[in-house]
Amino acid sequence: MDLLSRNAPTSERLGLSKTPLLAALAIVEFLGPCRFSHFDAFGLPVGKAVPLPVVQIGATALDQTDQTLDMIRGMLSESPAEAEYGLDIGKSIIQFKSGKPGSIKPKATAGRTNEGNRPSFCLMDEVHHWVSSNGGPDFYQTLKRNIEKTTKAGSRWVCTTNAYNPNEDSVAQAIHESEMVAQGYWLYDCLEGSIDVERIRDEAAVRAALVEAYGDASWADIDGLTRTILFDRTTPDSTYCRFFFNQIAESSDGWMSKSEWDACLSQADPIMPGDQIAIGFDGSIRGDATGLCGVRLRDAKLFVLGVWERPERAPDDWEVDVLSAWIHRVVVGLWMEKSEEVPADLG
Repeated sequence: MDLLSRNAPTSERLGLSKTPLLAALAIVEFLGPCRFSHFDAFGLPVGKAVPLPVVQIGATALDQTDQTLDMIRGMLSESPAEAEYGLDIGKSIIQFKSGKPGSIKPKATAGRTNEGNRPSFCLMDEVHHWVSSNGGPDFYQTLKRNIEKTTKAGSRWVCTTNAYNPNEDSVAQAIHESEMVAQGYWLYDCLEGSIDVERIRDEAAVRAALVEAYGDASWADIDGLTRTILFDRTTPDSTYCRFFFNQIAESSDGWMSKSEWDACLSQADPIMPGDQIAIGFDGSIRGDATGLCGVRLRDAKLFVLGVWERPERAPDDWEVDVLSAWIHRVVVGLWMEKSEEVPADLG
């Protein structure tokens, strides 16, 4: 029996209490009859337990998994399941006292040490925080790749997230924009409040959008949230859009919004060989991505010279070819962050 989708990235509705849901899913995947076995005499599906349940809670830092693990321990401690299954409920791992293989435990970003695991179920929580600076995208690829090795046996993963900032290139954004979601191979569930940022001072519009975003989360304090959005100016409107209305929104501390930046595009008077330019540089020679942006001196036209990203499984001696920017243009200035990795021939 195949599944329409073994993977479920979800932004869900606000106030849903995603962590208890993830905790319950982890317990079901660890102990419950969560894999298809056969159809009974009435034609109904019958489940079976996972023979070797390896449940992983993925995060970019171990303390990010504490809330989910605490919820799992709270559900299992002194419950009938603890005695029936002979569980050893530790602070950072749940396993069987008998020594039977299987566990629920956290996994955090640790480079290549996570490669080759065989989880039967993987939780990835708050993936809007999984960005390049904390190794989130590479970690996500490793966890997903490990799951994909055993999908025929039923292995699966689930992500939860709040609305992401489209300027951060987070794992949440990559999943949302994935063709796997567009084609329906991954189940993506999200409920957003319908409101334009220009109407964020309109009490009726704010209240209606909150009711929409929180759905049937009847415990949400809609009145209190409405007051906060209308009168608390210590929080940027972009934050309200993301975390109160569940809308994808850019950070308010950006130079300009993506739509404003895109509107600046002009194909007239292109950058030509021999133009005098200055260069802005940020990146790494070996360990990370590097970007070079240029500005033409006579009219301040901005352009991208190049972006070099370290390939996955790159050899240890891989380096960014930053010298290619000097080939066709007259560079009269270079600005960069001080780094021990900058080679002497760029000084």
